Amino acid sequence: MCPYSIQKLANYWAEIITALTTLVAAFGGAWFAFLLQNRKEKKKETDKNAAALNKVQINLTQQLNALTILNKDFVQPYKDHPVNWIAIPAAPHRDYSKLQIDGGSLSFLVETDSSTLISKVLVAEEKFKELMNVVNLRSNIHVRQLQPKLEEIGIIEGEPFKFSPEGVESILGDSLVSRLKRLTNDLFYLTNDAIQSHEEIIQEIKTTGTRIFPNKRILTFEYQNKENKYNQANPADSKKPRG
Repeated sequence: MCPYSIQKLANYWAEIITALTTLVAAFGGAWFAFLLQNRKEKKKETDKNAAALNKVQINLTQQLNALTILNKDFVQPYKDHPVNWIAIPAAPHRDYSKLQIDGGSLSFLVETDSSTLISKVLVAEEKFKELMNVVNLRSNIHVRQLQPKLEEIGIIEGEPFKFSPEGVESILGDSLVSRLKRLTNDLFYLTNDAIQSHEEIIQEIKTTGTRIFPNKRILTFEYQNKENKYNQANPADSKKPRG
């Protein structure tokens, strides 16, 4: 290279350095902005997923609260009653549609090793819905069919039962008696099963959420359900009723 070319290159060297510095700075700034935006997006997604898990936890806990009240008021007091299919009063109809769980909000679990939690949550909710359907159906039959017949033969709700179970059954008829007995057995079994499922899944959500989101607070609620189980006297009835 001739001295003239070297001199000419030296004259532009400062400008080359400046241009390269500007280019590197621009690239570095863009890269930093990308990393910052990516970090914000990941945090936003983590916050959204943790919130979805907490929302499911709240709904399940509210369902468990409803189950606990049902068990306390309509199951446990009558579990040993000789004619519990008559004695258990009709439960008031309640709308639990606001407690419905958005299963799609848990789709992020598919990408983790806890994907089975989605199906467990949905199964627990189905148990709750099935039980409430049984409660409503039994209550409707109790009010519209059973109570009028009981009044006809002089049985008043809340007063001592003066008739033999066999005598009442013969008066009420096989169809009504069999339906009420089946629904009452369903009520006992499904209440116990739903409470157990909800308690287990609420704890599993807490454990899984804490592991997946170590920097987030995952809600949990403690319940003292020492007598939430219904132990049927007849071992054959311990299986889930059908029909």
